[in-house]
Amino acid sequence: MNYSRISRLLSGGLACCFAWTWVACAAAEKEPGTPKPAILIIDKGPSFTEHWNPLVLQEMLDCGFEVGLRKDSKLTWEELKQFNMALLVEPPEGCAEKICPLLERFMNEGGGVLIVPFQALLGSANVTLLPVLRWLKPLGAAVYALGIEDPERKATIDWCKWPGQPEYIWTSEMADSPITKGVKNLWYPTGISCSSYLLSAPIEIDKNWKPIVFTGPDSYAVSWKEIPEKKSPIRFINLEDYGEFIIAKGKKQGRQPLLAVRDYGKGKLAVFAVFPRDFLWCGYIPALDGVVLRKGFHGRPSDGWQLLSNLYRYLAAPSMKSGNLGGYKTVRDRIFHKTLHAPVPYDWKTHKDLSKREARTSVPRGLVGAHTSYSTGTGTVGNG
Repeated sequence: MNYSRISRLLSGGLACCFAWTWVACAAAEKEPGTPKPAILIIDKGPSFTEHWNPLVLQEMLDCGFEVGLRKDSKLTWEELKQFNMALLVEPPEGCAEKICPLLERFMNEGGGVLIVPFQALLGSANVTLLPVLRWLKPLGAAVYALGIEDPERKATIDWCKWPGQPEYIWTSEMADSPITKGVKNLWYPTGISCSSYLLSAPIEIDKNWKPIVFTGPDSYAVSWKEIPEKKSPIRFINLEDYGEFIIAKGKKQGRQPLLAVRDYGKGKLAVFAVFPRDFLWCGYIPALDGVVLRKGFHGRPSDGWQLLSNLYRYLAAPSMKSGNLGGYKTVRDRIFHKTLHAPVPYDWKTHKDLSKREARTSVPRGLVGAHTSYSTGTGTVGNG
């Protein structure tokens, strides 16, 4: 296994946290030739980047998973049956009509499905999550537009500036399950986002579901209709489309499910109602610093990655045992960023002097930043 890339990119403290998981990953891979659980990520992709962060993907590979990616609704049964588990995040357009029926067949054959419900609202013309929420509801799970509050367990990222400053809450409320083995604490995002359907929300479930992770005993949920204006300064574009999942008042105080699982056919279905940015997309970038996957706050680490790893294996187990699904081998070029090209110096011979054009406001000439061949085309360190 290759861990050098992650070790070089992470700080010493976070790298030490990785070491504990590497031991577990090594144990999981100790038998050469053993088939690996194959995970298909179905995600049209976060709006701010083309792919998932490579550290997250590499960690999945290093811990013994095969990984594939599907960013549209062109999924076929021939493709899906190569995997043991499907992870649906932000649904591509047409997901409910084209993908959900395949997921039902997949679970009937022993496959596992994990839904991490997410929809970017700001600037998004396609309401792709709504049909998936409607698909889940008759299956006994409903996710409403609620934010979670727990003032005594809250922490805020203060080492960089984000719109709304991400807030996190910790919980140690776990059911006794293979999914929670080695999981003591979990930090998760809370509140609301000015551009997303939800950050974290309690799940309403029926008797067919088993809750696995709960909010804290003193937590409570707040409806988006109750959130002060200053918490949501940007007008939502598609929020009205989700009216049936927006309730007037929040939930009462007490433990509420964040993660729940149920049997479906020969397989498993799980819903984890948390913001995928921190858990899946880019939790290790410096701005987030792995706070939900490992680091935590104030000396209380978070076992987010351990929880995900356990959950992936739990969902993949039925088809791994039967052998009637799986077999996919990772194609790295399909999931990792393409190699970036070196920047090309600006061609100043074709430059148009904008300060001489007629406009309502003048464009002042001046120096901003480094004075190099990549800016004005001339200059030295001294006059930069």
